[in-house]
Amino acid sequence: RDFIYINDVVDAFYNIAKKNSNKINVYNISSGIPASIKEIIVIFEKILNRRININIDNNIFRNDELAVEYGSNRKMFSDFHWRVKYDLLSGLTNLLEE
Repeated sequence: RDFIYINDVVDAFYNIAKKNSNKINVYNISSGIPASIKEIIVIFEKILNRRININIDNNIFRNDELAVEYGSNRKMFSDFHWRVKYDLLSGLTNLLEE
């Protein structure tokens, strides 16, 4: 999966809107960095300073689901020199503090 902090999404939208172009473009608003749910849980454990017990049911996974899936933000960088400002740790920390 590809997780991105909402402030980065808003910043990306702002950059696109500022361009004020009549040309239609498609952009991936993504971190460009794959992260598993397990990695998210490990980060939450680090932030909360406690263990989180998770039960995984392998029967619920879809056969057609990709093991690693993430977006490319190369076009955003190319057109706007945009990249995420918040990594996973800082984004999740901010989320829990809000």
